[in-house]
Amino acid sequence: MKKFLLCFLVLTAVSPVKAQTVLYDLNDTVFSGTAGANTFLAGPGSLSQPSPGSSITQTLGTSGNFSYSVGYFDLTSLLALGDSLTISYAVDTSSITTFQNSDQQFRVGLFNSGGSQLTANVGTTSATFNGYDGYVGTYRPNGASGAANTLRERTGTNDLLWSGGSYTTLSGAPTLVSPGTGDFTGSFKLTLVASGVEISSVINGGAAQTVIDTTGTLTSFDTFSIFANPLNNSPTLVFTALSVTTSVPEPSVVGLVGCGLGLGLLRRRRN
Repeated sequence: MKKFLLCFLVLTAVSPVKAQTVLYDLNDTVFSGTAGANTFLAGPGSLSQPSPGSSITQTLGTSGNFSYSVGYFDLTSLLALGDSLTISYAVDTSSITTFQNSDQQFRVGLFNSGGSQLTANVGTTSATFNGYDGYVGTYRPNGASGAANTLRERTGTNDLLWSGGSYTTLSGAPTLVSPGTGDFTGSFKLTLVASGVEISSVINGGAAQTVIDTTGTLTSFDTFSIFANPLNNSPTLVFTALSVTTSVPEPSVVGLVGCGLGLGLLRRRRN
């Protein structure tokens, strides 16, 4: 009995590892107009990729005319504690003044489309977006960050996916740091925890800024979107990295193997 108890203690003491699955990356990008399209543009400008796996260039519209990309991946649900979903990105900007010098000019979000998905590029509004729900982070690339740059939940309906009136700031959400001027990196992560869903933002490798949604939590997602509002005419955002991944905790293989070997040796001694 003591031997089995020891084995149990070894298993519980070993830190869990996480199995990661890539749901979307630069190798998966298929633009509107091509069979199997999963990536679209809403608003002025264009999306391009010279070859599969290479960087994506989003050319924005004229000054003050925002646009946003929308990408789809397999429906993924956060079912067990520790399950997570992350969108990660690296952006090269064509100018240190690419973005409008005001709050919320760069935004990143993960959504559930409810099965209503684009089949072609659209203007800034589409009935397709009306029922989307999800979580977002909003940022001010130029200038000091203000309280409007924070973590939000899409709780309303609107044909404009990024309509401000469709979002509610999560209780206790922090003011998100500014990406600064020029190129930047970031990640936006959702994790199922005991009290709800933890929303986490990291910019330029800094400390994670988090909040936990404890009411009306959302756990299923199949869509990402990235919003940008330009200061100049037709600046570009070059995504040198863009991926959506999910991680699921699982028992440590090393712990399991070690425990199995231990039990095998005990059996030999008895024999």
